[in-house]
Amino acid sequence: MAGEDNRKGARGGGAETAHAEGRAGDIPGGAGCAGGGPDSQEDLLWKSWLAAIWEIPGAKRERLIETAGSIRGVYNMKKQHIDKMDMLTEREKGILDGARKRAPQEALEALLHAQAGLVTVLDEAYPRLLRDIPGRPFALYYTGRLPGERRCVAVVGARLCSEYGRRYAYLIGKHLAEAGLGIVSGMARGVDAQAQEGALDGGGYTCAVLGGGVDVCYPPGSRRLYGRLREEGGIVSEYPPGTPAASWHFPARNRIISGLAEAVVVVEARRKSGSLITADLALEQGRDVYAVPGRLCDPLSEGCNRLIFQGSGIVTGIGGLLAQLGVSTLEKINKTKKTENLLAKNENLLYSCVDSEPRSLEELAERSGLPRGETAELVVRLQLKGFLAEASKNGYVRVPGREP
Repeated sequence: MAGEDNRKGARGGGAETAHAEGRAGDIPGGAGCAGGGPDSQEDLLWKSWLAAIWEIPGAKRERLIETAGSIRGVYNMKKQHIDKMDMLTEREKGILDGARKRAPQEALEALLHAQAGLVTVLDEAYPRLLRDIPGRPFALYYTGRLPGERRCVAVVGARLCSEYGRRYAYLIGKHLAEAGLGIVSGMARGVDAQAQEGALDGGGYTCAVLGGGVDVCYPPGSRRLYGRLREEGGIVSEYPPGTPAASWHFPARNRIISGLAEAVVVVEARRKSGSLITADLALEQGRDVYAVPGRLCDPLSEGCNRLIFQGSGIVTGIGGLLAQLGVSTLEKINKTKKTENLLAKNENLLYSCVDSEPRSLEELAERSGLPRGETAELVVRLQLKGFLAEASKNGYVRVPGREP
């Protein structure tokens, strides 16, 4: 059997081992770095092999290393020994035995082909906050940059969000990034994508945690954001390169989103939402949770309003959120001071285009002569200040008795 021959060669000191280690030597400078410097050729070979066995929980893989003395020792375990291990289920025993029958360089080649890096719990560069969570992943694949020691906040919410949710997510991502905080999310359309676009437009760092391999863009419609993240931020996953996204991956993925952050902000969520799973995981991990309040009768606000009722922090404005996060706004104020007068003028201009009849963003952009993106941002600002209200979906009116 070819798989058995490869396995025997890797265990012995013969030609097959030399071949495996030779392939590891093809690693280009920096590929597969753990952040603090490149692994040795053999270290990366064995780490990539064990990282690829993602079906076995990370804690059990750590115990396997303790039992065998090294990752190579795990690979060299006899089947009789594996069969007697009570910590593994029968399915996990079969997965491990199957992995031992494959040449270890297969996982390394997949890593190199994806041009991805790899960091494991054995490495100093493994994210500090993630190291302390229950059920931490054994390994993270990544492209771009890891968060490092940067303070991060997770921003999550509905995929099919309202225009208000889209713009508020964008503003939170942008202003938190401008204040020096990294943004962690899942690259899903809607709130996730808007928060990450905002962070990138704000010149800050953001990383997406995927439910498939880092070389698999999901959802496919987020390809432009995916490309920006690879170049300007980071993409992270516990799943090996080439792994397709699957629905059952996302609940597990969510623990990494909250685990990489010190706080989670939820922007629009239905009563049964994956964002609420992330919020629950964040609380279990000892993170702070904040929610953006919404209208009482709006299904998209049920989840956030319930979080607030249960005691989460409430987001009433960007400055207030930064204060709750313990971030000084002085630097941000200095950075944006030059644009405040122009913003005030444009707010007044836009406000003059609104009356008691609901007006859409398109109408307001046409009336004011402002770009649609800026119009949407100004509408959100005027809503937060209490001057405008959304009377119907994408229909904005003045609030009686208030004016800027």
